[in-house]
Amino acid sequence: MTGAAYDPSTVPEWARETITTIAGEHPETLLLYLNWVFEIEAAKRRPGSPPPPPPEDPHDQLHLAAIEA
Repeated sequence: MTGAAYDPSTVPEWARETITTIAGEHPETLLLYLNWVFEIEAAKRRPGSPPPPPPEDPHDQLHLAAIEA
């Protein structure tokens, strides 16, 4: 999957900048990050559900922290 293979308008506003950066710099990981974003959005819609577990890689945790900020 490359940066041109996804529609940025389908990504929530809070994640667009980070996802666009990932698409340009690390397209091989784009699908993983898009899945995380949509898991977060799905969890927001389920009241009382625990959030998805954080990724194990510290580098990935920094990316998610940036997305959430």
